[in-house]
Amino acid sequence: MAALEAHALACPDCRQELALYREIQAAAPQLRRDWQSPKLWPRIQMSLEAESATSPHRPRLLRWMPLAAVLALVALGVSVFLQRGVEIPATEKSESEHRLLTEKAVEDVEDAEAAYVRSIEALSRVVEPRLRRADSPLLMNYREKLELLDAAIADCRAQIEANRFHAGLRHELIEVYREKQKTLEQVMKEKGNGES
Repeated sequence: MAALEAHALACPDCRQELALYREIQAAAPQLRRDWQSPKLWPRIQMSLEAESATSPHRPRLLRWMPLAAVLALVALGVSVFLQRGVEIPATEKSESEHRLLTEKAVEDVEDAEAAYVRSIEALSRVVEPRLRRADSPLLMNYREKLELLDAAIADCRAQIEANRFHAGLRHELIEVYREKQKTLEQVMKEKGNGES
């Protein structure tokens, strides 16, 4: 408040606003009114009783339906895991065993990624000569888009090197690879349409 008062000394607009504020602050206690309302709570209580009398009561069984639904979903999830042969780690397993499971899962993901990347790079080598001598604005745009995608792939890979277990980064990398694959396929179609 002291800073505002100091500022108001030099600023006419703020000085006027501060004066209005002080007038309202001085008048506010006089505007307050109290009144007795002895019938307010009885009216509210009667309304609540009337509402509960007209609305149908839920049977006891329906009260437990949300809990039953949650339990059914949990049971379904467990059965799906067991059918697929996924091992649910026991609580007594040591941290090192859990770490090995995680390492194994990451290695499996990396192997699948490597196979996917090899197929995309093979497709890239097929269209590379056409992109190098891009003779249409569309092919030039594809070339620039692929350069941006390659930069995004390099960025994702650098971040994954810093944290191999970050599932979000791996998902982002796969999405960028999918976009690259889609773009390469579009270049292939353009090649087929543009050449005889």
